[in-house]
Amino acid sequence: MPKTVLCADAGSSSIKLALIETAGSLMNLRVLAFVREAYNRGGAPAVLEAAFYQGIQKLLAQTPLPTTHYPPHIDAVCISACGPTLFPITETGEALSPLWWYSPACRETPLQSFFLPYILWQRRNLPDEYRRTNKYFSPQEYLSWKLGASPAAVLPTEQYTPYYWDKKELKTADIPPERFFYYVPLGKKIGAVSAEAALRTGIPAGTPIAAGGVDFIMALYGSGVVQPGMTLDRAGSSEGINICLAEPPPQSLLPILNERGLRILPHAVSGYWNLSAVIPESGSLFDRYRAGNSLEDYPYDDLLKALLPDCANSDDSPSAPPQTNSEYGALPENTIAEGRRVLQMLADKVCAALDTLKDVGYPVTEMVICGGQAKS
Repeated sequence: MPKTVLCADAGSSSIKLALIETAGSLMNLRVLAFVREAYNRGGAPAVLEAAFYQGIQKLLAQTPLPTTHYPPHIDAVCISACGPTLFPITETGEALSPLWWYSPACRETPLQSFFLPYILWQRRNLPDEYRRTNKYFSPQEYLSWKLGASPAAVLPTEQYTPYYWDKKELKTADIPPERFFYYVPLGKKIGAVSAEAALRTGIPAGTPIAAGGVDFIMALYGSGVVQPGMTLDRAGSSEGINICLAEPPPQSLLPILNERGLRILPHAVSGYWNLSAVIPESGSLFDRYRAGNSLEDYPYDDLLKALLPDCANSDDSPSAPPQTNSEYGALPENTIAEGRRVLQMLADKVCAALDTLKDVGYPVTEMVICGGQAKS
């Protein structure tokens, strides 16, 4: 029998929510409803939480699920978010200044952990907030907790433990281990929607909450890139070309990979490895273009039609006339020209990343693309 999951992914500047019906495989998924709620980059946890609640209400209001009552039946809730990001929370539940993945970090101490350098920065620059912090949540853990889940840290696989935190990393950083929750695996039931959260969101009380991880890991699973040789272009505010490997690269190659800015990490699937070329500024460049031209409310699909018209009958000429069916009207020529330059810049960055991977012996001939930029 098909199951319906309410999914959410909290990014750097927006949270995306969807109701997805699944019959048990990636080939039998159906998106029943989708909502995107924007917020200011770098916002406080309360800003993210408000956007989350608002997005859920909009999502449930538009669902086409056959039902004679509201809200519709939901089998589970699962939330992911951008990482490595931490929300420091006091003993009374107050959220302090968030430590976003793009925030400053102290990297003088030799650590494998992606998370602890941000806490070291907090201890040095916000000593009062560091002292008041009782626990650290990742955003998806925080939102799940607010819905009614038990507080927990979601670990992709055991291979990732030192990249999050373990006894050795915490001792090196001199950070008390009691500030962190116990680890749970992806997909584990970590609680259920509380009566209070049900009133606030419209999700039926008692709906199971499943442990979701960071967006990078969830993108690998969600896109089905889980076999050696498969490649994923995860395109968001930042972007990464990710190749699934059965074995890690030879030790002799690691200095070259590091020199070329490539990253080797465990894969989402235990026992496999992930080689990635990271593009730190990708979709964020396009977002700045939209903001600079007051196009934040211009529908994304319509904007792409205007910037990338169908050139099938014009030899792919970049001078083909813009096309748009948007109620917002046609774009000025200079705005179109600027937008095309930005998109070309993004494409060049992707091509450069693919060239780098090829240079070190990992050519990409086929890849899956996910994220908003997959439409570009």
